[in-house]
Amino acid sequence: MHSLKQQIEQFCSQLSLKGLRMLHDAIADTLQREDALQPSVDPPYGIRKFPDFRWEADAIQAEFQKRSIPFRPIKW
Repeated sequence: MHSLKQQIEQFCSQLSLKGLRMLHDAIADTLQREDALQPSVDPPYGIRKFPDFRWEADAIQAEFQKRSIPFRPIKW
């Protein structure tokens, strides 16, 4: 059985460029929105709380690199 991280990496390797960009942008936008919330507000998605968001972003960015596609790295 593959770990969740390995499953995410395998999934990302099968996505189209359009799908990769959509997911990458969604993670970056959500991270920015949640970071802008007041400390007293519970983030709706918990993008920093759950490691799978980071794993997915890393897998997407690795796939961009493998395909020689320029991208803006997500700043964690």
